[in-house]
Amino acid sequence: MARKGENIRKRADGRWEARIIIGYSDSGKAIYKSVYGKTYIEVREKKSLVIQKKQIVHVPINSYKITVEQLMREWLLYIKQNVKESTFAKYTHLTNAHILPKLGKYELRKLDNKKMDVFICDKLQNGKLNGSGGLSPKTVSDLLSLISQAIQFAKERNYPYPQNLIIHYPKQSKPQIQVLSTKQQQELEKI
Repeated sequence: MARKGENIRKRADGRWEARIIIGYSDSGKAIYKSVYGKTYIEVREKKSLVIQKKQIVHVPINSYKITVEQLMREWLLYIKQNVKESTFAKYTHLTNAHILPKLGKYELRKLDNKKMDVFICDKLQNGKLNGSGGLSPKTVSDLLSLISQAIQFAKERNYPYPQNLIIHYPKQSKPQIQVLSTKQQQELEKI
């Protein structure tokens, strides 16, 4: 029986098959490479070896025009096996709800500081999904961290990435810590 989320299945001929995304066509459709084995564990190990040894060429057919959306989707599939399910769900939600609607259509190589600054300002002022205001600086920093990780992934895959992009994280204010006086501490201990 196939395990959910690993893109591994048992074929009708009795062999196990693992599929790995190696890139995207011009239309944005994923291009897969398959590895086969007699058991689930064998094919999972083969898949891991292929990914670890980078035997697959992670270059889309037209990598010069890879969009932010294509990159984010490929990056999410790549990290899925390395993070907890809850973390992956959070990353997927942040990507689909906040990053792709604003930046997904841009070619990765054309992502620049101006577009990022507009994105950051928009999220800080109007980022909530219900339209009731902006996101916290912490949430915006989380979004920028995902974008930064995906760009690093693009560098490793030799995709054309924005080389002069500088991501400015919003300043996060730390809450004031109120210290109890000696008298307040003694009263608290009595209670």
